[in-house]
Amino acid sequence: LSQIPSFNVLVYAFPVKKFSNTEIEIIKQFVYAGGGLLLCGEWGGIFDHARYLNQISQLFGITFNEDRICDLENIEPTAAGRKRPYNVRIKGLNRMYTMTQGVGSFVVTSGCSLTVTNRNMIVAWGGPKSWSDIDMDSEFDPGEDYGWIPVMAASFYGQGRVLALGDASILSNDSMDDICLLYTSD
Repeated sequence: LSQIPSFNVLVYAFPVKKFSNTEIEIIKQFVYAGGGLLLCGEWGGIFDHARYLNQISQLFGITFNEDRICDLENIEPTAAGRKRPYNVRIKGLNRMYTMTQGVGSFVVTSGCSLTVTNRNMIVAWGGPKSWSDIDMDSEFDPGEDYGWIPVMAASFYGQGRVLALGDASILSNDSMDDICLLYTSD
């Protein structure tokens, strides 16, 4: 952590251990002083990652939910051609954020949804038939949120900025086509 001031952006993807109070304070100060923070979650809160991310993200008005976003209308087939409702092509993009300029869509694979304190913080969301699958059965059930589910959010704190994404797999090397989609349009 002593090296943090020499970085421009910190990335925490799918953490599997709790942050200490000292670590949280250092990260908070880093962002306040102008640093960038990228937080990436995964589906269902596995290994308590959502709880660990929320130690930090909630300081900036963003909560990682313990669910999995699904959609029956915007399914992205797997390389083998399988259609799974948790491989969701995200087309809802808030064009007020420069990071969405030139982006047509991107894919979230078994990602979680986000809750924000201000709707203007939402950067990307699922379509009208997306839902927050709480029990991970890939079927919409009563009590699960439905339609326009947030998957990416941004926040500003002091001179810094925070970006939260409900899917860490976009950072893995088997998602390189999706990463390229972040820089091209459909």
